[in-house]
Amino acid sequence: MVRQEPAHRVATKTLKGKWPGDRAVGREYDVLHGWVRARGLRIGKWFFRSLSETETAGKWEVGIEVRGGKNPRGGEGVSIREFPATTVVAVKFNPSLVSPMVAYSSLEGWMKWAGRPKKYKWNGPWREVYSANPWKSKSAWANTEIQAPLKK
Repeated sequence: MVRQEPAHRVATKTLKGKWPGDRAVGREYDVLHGWVRARGLRIGKWFFRSLSETETAGKWEVGIEVRGGKNPRGGEGVSIREFPATTVVAVKFNPSLVSPMVAYSSLEGWMKWAGRPKKYKWNGPWREVYSANPWKSKSAWANTEIQAPLKK
């Protein structure tokens, strides 16, 4: 489904190098969550983005939307970023029942075969969006959403 996604102010941590594995990503979410809570910020959506094309020399980003507080500043390996409001194509699925590759492929197929290449182009990295920590919340994991930012 194509829709307008609002802007998000996000506290992020970046992982670099070979794919570190799910446990390492889960630990980064834990560290980031502690950082956000220590500053008394309210928590919104949780994000995961792949910022590179390969898993051997990759760059990944975990993020938590932060709400409230005047303008929190990063530190201790945490950056504050603004994900601007943008048009996205999105699909929601349960990775325990459907392979993430099926979800990603469906969005790629939509762009390629549904006549969308003439109307939309990719506009930034894919992102996985969760309602809570996907490593600790079965509900958040079961409602994984993949978003691909678009431009006309």
